[in-house]
Amino acid sequence: MQVAVAVDSPELVIVLRPMQDEDTDLIYSSWIRAFCANKSVHPSERSWLFAAQRALVDKLLQRADVIVACQPDIDDQVYGYIVHGPGRVLHWVYVKDIFRRAHVGTRLMLSAFGDFNEHIHYTHRTASTTHYRKRWNLYSNTRALETICRGVTS
Repeated sequence: MQVAVAVDSPELVIVLRPMQDEDTDLIYSSWIRAFCANKSVHPSERSWLFAAQRALVDKLLQRADVIVACQPDIDDQVYGYIVHGPGRVLHWVYVKDIFRRAHVGTRLMLSAFGDFNEHIHYTHRTASTTHYRKRWNLYSNTRALETICRGVTS
């Protein structure tokens, strides 16, 4: 398990820590809401997709690592989080809108993966994975979900 580490930046000072029970609601709501709001999903499929994605997130939170970025002196003031692993697999990275230009996402990525020299496989395509694909050395690998989450739909 990771130890909380203070990360200094001219823009923002944050602490990175493991997920706590209090973070669960934010993680579920932000992840599922953003995923289901994807413009490529037809509105008639959203209720089914919501349930399926909820089951998938359940499995991932049991098997993956979660790092949370928060305010140093107020542990429940969350700036964002990353769900990753096992290995160099990114499942989801989320940063609240107000903190998006403060490099919180990059610091979460560096905390999870150490560097961007080797490929990082991602399992969920988002605007961020598309935008940062080259910078973060990202490659799509939705098949990783099959290995990590066997039995989600059964």
